Amino acid sequence: DGEKMESEKRCTSETLLKLNEAETELSQQSNNTADVDTLQKANDMEQKWHAQTLTQLQQVNGAMLKCKNQLIEEQERTNMMNKLLKEANSDVSLLQEKLSSKNSEIAQLSVEKEE
Repeated sequence: DGEKMESEKRCTSETLLKLNEAETELSQQSNNTADVDTLQKANDMEQKWHAQTLTQLQQVNGAMLKCKNQLIEEQERTNMMNKLLKEANSDVSLLQEKLSSKNSEIAQLSVEKEE
């Protein structure tokens, strides 16, 4: 009778031990699942952040490209204005030479008239 009781105690103790091991294993698995969920959420957040950053960079790039094109247009206008100014200065120089020549002629005619 005592042996039977001893055997039952041992069986109960082994069952409790196995149950305890099973609970520990289950707990570790749920922790692992929680870790995976946490990692997945962190990964999702990081991907979202990268996507937002990429969008912002694309917007900045677009704005910079627009500025670059405006600067190129402005440079072209400036070059055209400089060309027109050179031509105008050249015309002014020619007119000054003609005026100087006419003044010389007038002075010569005045001298001849006085004589």
